[in-house]
Amino acid sequence: MGDMTDNQSSYNQVFRRAREIIENDPSITQEEKNAILKLIQVVVDTASASQSTLNAGETSNLAALEIISRYSLLSMVKQQADELDALKRISLNLTSSLDLKAVLDTVVTEAMRLVKHAGSAHIYLYSQEQLEFGTSLSINGERGIPFASPRPNGLTYSVAKSGEQIVAEDIRSHPLFDGAPLDWSGSIIGIPLKFDNSIVGVMNLSRTITGQFTNAELRLLGLLADQAAMAIFNANRHKGLKDLANTDSMTGLPNRRALDARLQEELRYAMRTATHLSVVMMDLDGFKTVNDTYGHSFGDEVLRNVFSYLSEKMRATDFLARYQFVGEQTGKLEG
Repeated sequence: MGDMTDNQSSYNQVFRRAREIIENDPSITQEEKNAILKLIQVVVDTASASQSTLNAGETSNLAALEIISRYSLLSMVKQQADELDALKRISLNLTSSLDLKAVLDTVVTEAMRLVKHAGSAHIYLYSQEQLEFGTSLSINGERGIPFASPRPNGLTYSVAKSGEQIVAEDIRSHPLFDGAPLDWSGSIIGIPLKFDNSIVGVMNLSRTITGQFTNAELRLLGLLADQAAMAIFNANRHKGLKDLANTDSMTGLPNRRALDARLQEELRYAMRTATHLSVVMMDLDGFKTVNDTYGHSFGDEVLRNVFSYLSEKMRATDFLARYQFVGEQTGKLEG
């Protein structure tokens, strides 16, 4: 009788200790805590009924091991489920648009969701060994505002040039941040965005706290980076094809298709605001004679020089295009 009383007392101690641990774990929701505590109570009751032949110390250890095992399994399953859910959401969001800005905004939004204590997320596009600001998202919801320009020997360029992930667990003490403003604090990770062995960008994610990123956070950020790199590549290719379809291959000016689209936009704006719109059409007299006399290559160079001169004289609000119809015409819209 005394042994059974001792066993029950041990079980109660284990249960109380487990409750304290779980109640103080901020990563578990209240609903999950209630479910875990019910599971622990079942384990304790089962051990109490089946381990009467063991002494109090043995049963206490067995119950504790069982609780830890069940709790660890539940945590692992929950983590994997969360990761699969995050990966599904990321895939759906990143494949829903081919617009580069929309893709970049989606990436930083997802990055901020994946990491606890996230402070800000930045993406820089990388091409020809140069970084160009893509987008950003801060903890207070501000978008599209660069936190700082990448320094030649700073984190972002180091990640882009090395192609390797870099983690600064404490910005204040990390050598990459020597000379950084005194108000920079916390931790940060820089992740290369690679597609087909090429760096298309760098994603930086800062936290308001110092210390290591968890394995789950690193794994999910790596998956996001892979998906983001592919989405950025596809968006850039789509933009390139779209630009090609709207560009005159010889002069590099917008073509007739682009002019027609811009003309419709300007007409709608003029009608809505009751303002004036002017269209200037220019034709090069005697251009056929130039081609016939000096050849088409020379004629092409003449066109490029003319268009270059016109471009230099235009205002920022004007739109210059090559409008080929019969002969050679150049269209210019003036607002």
